[in-house]
Amino acid sequence: MRKPQQRSLETRAKILEVARKQVVSTGYEGLRTEEIVSEAGVAKGTLFAHFGDKDQLLLVLMGEELEQTVAELVALSIKEKFGIDDFLTASTSLLKLLSRERAIFNLFQFYVGVSSENVSAEIDDECSELQLLFKSIICLLQGTQVIRNDIDAEILAEGCLAFLVQAVTFKLCGLYSSNEIAEAEFGKKVRIWLGAGS
Repeated sequence: MRKPQQRSLETRAKILEVARKQVVSTGYEGLRTEEIVSEAGVAKGTLFAHFGDKDQLLLVLMGEELEQTVAELVALSIKEKFGIDDFLTASTSLLKLLSRERAIFNLFQFYVGVSSENVSAEIDDECSELQLLFKSIICLLQGTQVIRNDIDAEILAEGCLAFLVQAVTFKLCGLYSSNEIAEAEFGKKVRIWLGAGS
C-alpha cells in the first residue's frame, strides 16, 4: 500500500502532466481546470488542494518553462569562452518564450524584480536568477574586452533586459510582425548598448 504522502506526490505529478499536455494544445490562456481534473481523474478540490487555484497552477507550469530557458544562460555563464553572439542566442530563447503568449509575458513583467510573499517561489527564483545571470555574463564579456567597460555591468545588464522586454512588447502588440524582426531589433540594440559593433 502506498503511503499518503507518496499518493499526494503522484496525484500532483499527474495533474501537472495533464496540464502540460493541455498547454501544448491550447496555450496557457486556454487551460481549463474542468478538463484537467477530468483527464487526471481527480476532484476539482484535489487540484485546488495541491495548487490553491488555477493561477498557482499556471505559475508552476510557466516557472518550469522559464527554468528551462534560463538554463541556457546558466550554461553560457559557465563556458570558458563565449562571445556576444552566444549571449544574444541564449537571450533570444527567452525572447521567444516571453513573446509566445501574452499570459507568459504578463507573468514575467509582474514578477521580475518583485520580492513578495505572494510571488510563486518557482517564478521568483527564476526571475532573480535571470537578473544575476545577465550581470554575470556581462561581467565576463567585459573581462574579455569584447564589450564596453565604461559602465557598470549591472546597469548594462538592466539595459539588455529592458531591450528584451521592449522587443517582446513590440512583438505582442504587433509593431514587430514576426519573431525574426523582434530578434533582429533586440540584437541590434544590445550590440549598440554594449559597444559590441554591428
